[in-house]
Amino acid sequence: AISLDPAAASGIAGQAALSHTDLELKLSPRGIETPAMQLLLLPKLRALKERSEAGGAKLNMSDLKEVEVSAAVMEHALDLGERLMSNAAGGAALCIDYGYEDTPGRFTCRAIHNHKLLGDLLELPPGEADITADVDFGAIRWAIESAKWKDDRPPSVHGPVSQAKFLQSLGIQYRVQNLLKSKAITSKQAEDLVLGYRRLVASSSEHAEGMGEIYKAMAITSLPKELPPVGFG
Repeated sequence: AISLDPAAASGIAGQAALSHTDLELKLSPRGIETPAMQLLLLPKLRALKERSEAGGAKLNMSDLKEVEVSAAVMEHALDLGERLMSNAAGGAALCIDYGYEDTPGRFTCRAIHNHKLLGDLLELPPGEADITADVDFGAIRWAIESAKWKDDRPPSVHGPVSQAKFLQSLGIQYRVQNLLKSKAITSKQAEDLVLGYRRLVASSSEHAEGMGEIYKAMAITSLPKELPPVGFG
């Protein structure tokens, strides 16, 4: 995450060190644009501003203090798009994970150990905890749509939409209903089926482990934008 608050960088002489072996947190002095800022942060801010002005992003740019940027996300998005467009038969990619499109409003990078969230990324030695972060679906879209593609034929990006909307558009509720009508299903199987369905489509406010809103789905295809895949129409 890169702090956008000028006060965070002023009066710190440009650097602040973390008390951990071989790890440092460096803050750029106010007013100085590093190469990383020019390549990653500024394009992200421009994309957020454009979406905000167009009414697509529900955020106030003046209140924005932190933005997460990932060069790896953009690199993988472009590589995926290149694979789809260079395949003579075309193709499509479906991406599903927890994430956001504009900005999460918080630092999403976190450490998990034995299915429990740790309070500090450096709480355990390297290799003993899983490091994860929310996927920036907006960066995937921006990277693909702003790149120059051969013959001006870019891949088409659809979504992200919530996992609940995506699965329901595919008819998950009807599938569950049909399975529950089966004479071979046991009471325990029926209970597990309903619990699993609720977990997949419910929001976190509706279910303690609800994934319906937190998880997002995005499709990238070689077809024209006017031909969205099922679930994104």
